[in-house]
Amino acid sequence: MNNHGRSQSAYTEFTCADILELPHLAGVRLRAGEAGLHHPVTHANVMEVPDISDWAQAGEFLMTTGYPFRDDPAMLAGMIPKLVKKGVAALGIKTKRFMAEIPEDAIELAEKHGFPIFELPPHTVFSEVQRETMERVLAQETGMLTVLNHHVQQLSQLMLEGKPLDEFIARLEDIMQRPVALFDDGGRLYASEMTAGLENIYGVKPSGQWQEIQRGKLAGTTVVHGDLSIRATPIYANGMEHFAVLITADSPAPHTKLDILLLERVGVLIGMELAAIRMREEIESKYLDQFLLDWLLGRVPTEKDIRMRAEACGLSLPDPEPLFVILARPLGSRPSRGRFKQAVMHLRSLDGSKNARVHHGDIQGVVIRDELVFIAAGSDAESAVRRVWEELALLFANPDDPSFSLCTGSGAPSLEQVQDSYQEAVKVAMISEITGMGQTYVTMEQLGIYRLLYLLSDEEEAYRFRDLYIMPLTVYDDRHGASLLLTARTYLEHNLNAKKTAAALFTHYNTIMHRLERIEELLQISFDRADDRLQLELAMKLYAMQAKFNENDAL
Repeated sequence: MNNHGRSQSAYTEFTCADILELPHLAGVRLRAGEAGLHHPVTHANVMEVPDISDWAQAGEFLMTTGYPFRDDPAMLAGMIPKLVKKGVAALGIKTKRFMAEIPEDAIELAEKHGFPIFELPPHTVFSEVQRETMERVLAQETGMLTVLNHHVQQLSQLMLEGKPLDEFIARLEDIMQRPVALFDDGGRLYASEMTAGLENIYGVKPSGQWQEIQRGKLAGTTVVHGDLSIRATPIYANGMEHFAVLITADSPAPHTKLDILLLERVGVLIGMELAAIRMREEIESKYLDQFLLDWLLGRVPTEKDIRMRAEACGLSLPDPEPLFVILARPLGSRPSRGRFKQAVMHLRSLDGSKNARVHHGDIQGVVIRDELVFIAAGSDAESAVRRVWEELALLFANPDDPSFSLCTGSGAPSLEQVQDSYQEAVKVAMISEITGMGQTYVTMEQLGIYRLLYLLSDEEEAYRFRDLYIMPLTVYDDRHGASLLLTARTYLEHNLNAKKTAAALFTHYNTIMHRLERIEELLQISFDRADDRLQLELAMKLYAMQAKFNENDAL
C-alpha cells in the first residue's frame, strides 16, 4: 500500500499483497479479490471449523485445509459474505488434501466483494506462515510507532511555541496528505487555505447529519454524499466534555492505522489547546459584557470614554452609520440564560479560524436581565433588523428553537444616545409582550394605541382611570380569595366566549357566569356594551404595563 506521499515514509502496513512475498509461501497463487490486496493484515489464524465466521476478527488472514468443507464445498461460498462483513483481510486455502480445488462460485463471489483468496501450496505449514506474518506485522508496527511519535513530537512543538490552531491543522494536513479541518462547539472552522476538498464536501452535506457530526454523535468514517466520505474524530476536554470535531477526508486513499492513531493522539493536544482558548475567551467576554452593559445602561458618559473602553475590549465601533438596539423577544418557550450566552459567544466567534482578536462592530450581542440584546449598525431600522435576523437564523437553527419578535429602538446618531435606543427597545418589548403582539419586527411607531397608553402610563389621571376599573376587582379578590380580575382578562382575551374562558381557567362554566355577573355589578358596566369593554380593556392594559415597568425598575 502506498504512503500517500507522507513526509515520513518509513512506515507501510503489512497488507494482503505482502502475503505473496512470504518466503514460506513460495508458489502461492491469488485466485480472487485482487481489488482487496491493500487490506491491512494484523494477524494470521487457522480455520478448521465450519462456524469460524462467528469467531473471526477484523484484519485476520485466515488459513484452512478445506477440512470443514470436504463434504459440502458449496458452504465456502456462503461463508464469504460473513467474513467480508467481519472485516477479515483474506482467506488462504491449502488444496489437494481435503479440497481438490477452490469452487468457482466461491471465487466469483470473492471477486465481487474484493475479498482476496489465496491458493496455498501443499507444503504449507500454517505455524510457519503465522510466525512469518507476525514477525513482519510486529516489525512494521514498531516502525509505525516510531513514525507516530515523530509526528506527535512535531505537532506538540507547534503547541509549545504558541502557534495558532490553523497552522497546527495545516501541518497535520501536510503529514496526512489529505484535507483536514476542525470545527469547535461554537461553529468556528480551523483549516488551512488549501482545504478546498473538504469545502466541496461541506457544500453537499445533509444538514441533520452534519449537526450530529459536529456534536460528536457520529465518530469514525461517515459517508456524507454519494461516494464521498469523511472521518469524524470527536475532541474532548478532560476526557469528558465535547469541545469540537476533527474532520479528515477519506481520500485520496482510506485512512490507515497510522492515520487513526495519529488522530487519536492529536485529539488530546487539540482538546488542551481549545480548553485554553475557551478560558481566555471567557475572560475576554466578561470584560466585553461589562462594557456593553455599562454602555447600554448609560454608565459610560462620553463618546471618548465609550471608544476607549471599546478599543480595550478589542471592539471596533462603526462610523458613521446609526446604531440600533434590538431586543430579541422569544415567541413561545423562552431559552435559558445559558442558551443566550452560548449564542452570544457564537456571534463573537466571527473569523475565529484566523484567531482574530478584533471584533467587527456592525453587530454585537449581550445578555441583559436574561434578555438577548443586539447593537446593530444600519442606514435605517430595517437594514439593522435584517442583519440581526441573519445572525438569529444561524444562532437558533435547531427545530426546537423558538422564533423571535425583534423589538427595535430608534436609531442612535451618536454613541452616547445608544442608551436611549436601548430603553426604547425595552419598552417596546414590554408593551408588545403585554398586548400579545407577535410581529417579527416591532418599533414604537407600530404599537398604535398602545404607544399612547405607554405615554399616559405615568400620568396621575391614568392611575385614577386604571383604579376605577381595577381596584374594585382586586379588593374583592383579596377579601374573598376570588379571581375576578383574572376572569375578566381571560374573558376579553377569548372574545367574550364563556365556554373557552372556563376551559382556559379550568373552572366550571356556571362559576364563570357567576363571576361575570359579579364583575358587571361591581364596575357598573355591561360586557354587551362596546364602550364598557374598551374602557375595561384599556384599564387592564395600563395595569399590566405599569406592573411590568415596576418589575423592570426593581431589577
